[in-house]
Amino acid sequence: MADTFDDLLGRLEGAFEAQKRFVANASHELRTPLTLQQAVVDVTLADPDASADVLRAALVRLRAAGQEQERLIEALLTLARSQRGPERRELVDLAEVAKERLPSGPRVTARLDPAPVLGDPQLLERLVVNLADNAVRHNRRTP
Repeated sequence: MADTFDDLLGRLEGAFEAQKRFVANASHELRTPLTLQQAVVDVTLADPDASADVLRAALVRLRAAGQEQERLIEALLTLARSQRGPERRELVDLAEVAKERLPSGPRVTARLDPAPVLGDPQLLERLVVNLADNAVRHNRRTP
């Protein structure tokens, strides 16, 4: 019985640590776009003679920061779900998920062969979206 109790305490401690990490990650990740939004608003409001073009540009930056927050929130929710473990496991063709979720356009090309995996379809979809977003955002074509 003591071993069972120790095991339970160990799992509880692990859960509390995971929750602390999640809160710390969420706070850090959400603070950056909020700070950017506040700076854009402050700088724009400090100019009493701001033109319509300046105001429009500020709104475009605010919208982009809001979209970044939305992406971060979705990623944090995915992280929280993944720390609990998959809610369900199904056989999923990762190539099909990628075909549906990869962005189209001149910056993305893909040759997708069947890739069956066992996992949570929502988490796998989020994985593809995150990887594609990062690939587009952080890679440049080499000459």
